[in-house]
Amino acid sequence: MSRKNIVRSLYDSFEEQIRSGELKPGAILPSSRELSSRNGISMMSASRILTMLAKTGYVRREKGRGSYVSDKIPAVRNALLRVGIADTLVYSGDSLNDVVLNSRPRAILNYLKKNGISYRFISHEEASDRPLLKRIASGLGGILVTNKYFDPVVFPNFESLSVPIVCYGAEYFMEHCPFHQVIMDPLQGIREAVKRIATRSYQGIIVVREKHSNASLRCKAFIMELRRIDYDMRKVRVVAVDQFALLSAVSCYRVSSSLAGEIRGKLLFSTSDVVSYAMMDGFQDKGVIPGKDFELLSFDNQESVGFCPLKKPMLTAVSASIQGQSLAAAELLLDVVRNPPKYRKVFAVPTELVIRETAFVKKQSNLKERKQ
Repeated sequence: MSRKNIVRSLYDSFEEQIRSGELKPGAILPSSRELSSRNGISMMSASRILTMLAKTGYVRREKGRGSYVSDKIPAVRNALLRVGIADTLVYSGDSLNDVVLNSRPRAILNYLKKNGISYRFISHEEASDRPLLKRIASGLGGILVTNKYFDPVVFPNFESLSVPIVCYGAEYFMEHCPFHQVIMDPLQGIREAVKRIATRSYQGIIVVREKHSNASLRCKAFIMELRRIDYDMRKVRVVAVDQFALLSAVSCYRVSSSLAGEIRGKLLFSTSDVVSYAMMDGFQDKGVIPGKDFELLSFDNQESVGFCPLKKPMLTAVSASIQGQSLAAAELLLDVVRNPPKYRKVFAVPTELVIRETAFVKKQSNLKERKQ
C-alpha cells in the first residue's frame, strides 16, 4: 500500500472509531512518534493524520500534552460526502483480470470523483466482522455492494445496517434481498441474436457455459428464446466447462479441441468472453476458424472495455454494459440518499447485440459449402 493510502486508511480508522463511540470524547490518541513506530510511516505522515483529524473537528490538539477526541463530534454536513464500496480492485498485472474484475469498481470510482464524493473500499474481511462493519457504516452516507459479497456470513451483516444500500453485479432479481438493486437483463440482447438465428440454417447449435449462476441464467434465457421461435431443440446441445474460466482456461481449451471435429456449419453460443477466447485457442490449433467454418456468438463484450487480445474487437457478442451497470448503481445510490423512497428500487440495464466478424456477417451458404 502506498504512503498516501496508509495515511488515508489510518485517518479513516480513527474517524470510524470516533463516530461509532469506540473512542469516546476526551480519549487520548497515540502521539506522532507512536503512530510512526506502530505503522511504519514517517513522523511527518503521522503528524499529518493528527492534523487532518483536528482540521475536520474530530480531535483537539493541545501543545505539549497530545491529541484528544473532541467533546462534540462534527455532523456530516453532506450525506453523500462519503460512500462505501464493498468491492475489490485486483492488481494482478493480468489484462484479463483487470478488465473482468476491475471494470465495475473503477467506473464507480470515476463517477464518484467527478461528482466530488469521497469513498472508502470495504474488504470482504471487514464486511465479515459485524461490529467493524457497523463502525465503518456509521461514517458513510450509503454503500454500494457487489453481489460477490453476498455469502451466508456477510449478507446478514449488511442487513443489520441502517444506511442506504444498493447492490449490483447480479443478472437476476434477488427476491429476498432487502436492498435496492441494479441488475443486468440479458434477455434483450439474446432476443436480438435469436431473431437472426431464425433467418439462418445452421447444422446445429452448441451452447458452452460456465458453472455459475449468471452463466446459467444466460443459458436459460437463450434456450427460452430458441423455444419461443419453435427452433428444433434436437439440434441444440449444452456443454458445461469444468471450472470457472477466469481461474483456468484449460478446461475451455479442452472443450473446443473436442468440439473442433463437429463444429463446422454450426453456431456456438458461449456464455462468457473469457470462455470464448480460451476456446478460440483450441479451435485455432485444430485449424477451425470462427466466422468462416462456424459462427461464434459470445456474451459480455469485454472487448469494449479494454480486453482485446487479438488487437482488434472481433467477437460478436451480447453486450452487457459493465460501465452502464456501474454508473446506474452509483446514480441510484445518490438518488435514494437524497430522496429516500418508500419502496425498494430495482433498475435493470438492458443488453444489446454487437455484431462483429465471428457471427451474423458471412452468408450462411458459405458455411454450407465448407461443410460439404
